[in-house]
Amino acid sequence: MWTLNRIVGGLVDGLLFPFHELPAAVGLAVISLLATVPILLVFKATSDQQRLAATKRLIVAAILEIRLFNEDPRFVLAAQWDALRHSLTYIRLTLIPLLWLALPVLVLMTHLQAYYGYRGIAVGETAIVKVKFEERAAGLPAGSLEGDAGITVETPMLWLPTQREANWRVAAMDLGEHKLRLRLGDSVWTKSVLVSGSPGRRSAIRPSANLFDQLLYPSERPTDRGSAVASIEVLYPAGAVNLLGWHTDWIIGFLIMTLLAALALRGVLRVTF
Repeated sequence: MWTLNRIVGGLVDGLLFPFHELPAAVGLAVISLLATVPILLVFKATSDQQRLAATKRLIVAAILEIRLFNEDPRFVLAAQWDALRHSLTYIRLTLIPLLWLALPVLVLMTHLQAYYGYRGIAVGETAIVKVKFEERAAGLPAGSLEGDAGITVETPMLWLPTQREANWRVAAMDLGEHKLRLRLGDSVWTKSVLVSGSPGRRSAIRPSANLFDQLLYPSERPTDRGSAVASIEVLYPAGAVNLLGWHTDWIIGFLIMTLLAALALRGVLRVTF
């Protein structure tokens, strides 16, 4: 899974690099447009385009019948039943291409979450670092957290035994990508921290070796299987995207832009959906 994450992450990083000094909505719009083309092509290749077109015509015909015969309850009920039946057929026809698209789109969105889901820590701001331990790590861990020249660890470890979690507060001292080092005996785990106000890859969690965790948090190599440390998390503030003065979650912006791009390109690519 880590190999796949590195490949996809490298592609996303390369595509977004020219826009890292521009507003987040610019890079997100570019990714939305580029992603729409393969999404439409996969949808076209995995769906029955002729049946989809025919089913859409039947749905429109049933709606027109409701309007034309709205004074006759029997015709209205029959037309409503037809509209419902054809709508269910339409959903069934779109289910297979959506299943083909689900995993690739999810992988892309987890990488975009690293760019747009969090606001950067500014110089002088603080953040909480959480370390989750596996159940096999018995008792209070004799661990320490250290930062490089750009990150200062401000507090001693706060141990939460019921949650098997250790917390520290860190402060950003300088712009750039910095490293935290967690030491437990002779073992060392690192965690990246990005101090920047510009869009950039912010790894909120260094995940466990669990495949689902690696899918959700793809930006850093997972901890080793069998390690005492399950995950290391930096609590970044939540991010937002400015769409013409409307500050919203990036996922909403991505979906809106992708839908608009799909509507604009469906005629060019001859895709029915």
